[in-house]
Amino acid sequence: MSNKEFNYFETMSDWELVNSFNRETNNQAFVSAKARYMAALKEAFEQRDISLEHLVEKTAEGYSTLSLQKSVYLQEQGDKKVLIPIVPKGGRIIILDEE
Repeated sequence: MSNKEFNYFETMSDWELVNSFNRETNNQAFVSAKARYMAALKEAFEQRDISLEHLVEKTAEGYSTLSLQKSVYLQEQGDKKVLIPIVPKGGRIIILDEE
C-alpha cells in the first residue's frame, strides 16, 4: 500500500495526522476503502518515525493489527515520538488542536 493514494498526509502536521487517526477510533464500519486509508495513515506515521508500539495488537493467529479502540495523543519522549492511548474503550473521541 502506498501513501501516494492519500498524498494529502504528506502536507499534514503531526497533530493533523493524530486527529485523522482519532476520527477513525470506535468507528464500527470497516470496508476496503477504510483499510486502505488506515494502511496509508500507518505508513505516514512510520515515515515520520512516530512509534505505534502502544497501538499494535497481536491476533490469535499471530498477526499484528493496529488498534482503533482508543483515541491517542502524540508524546515526545526525548528524541522519540510516540502515540499514547488517552481514553478507555468505548470512551469519547477528543480531537485536539495543535495550539
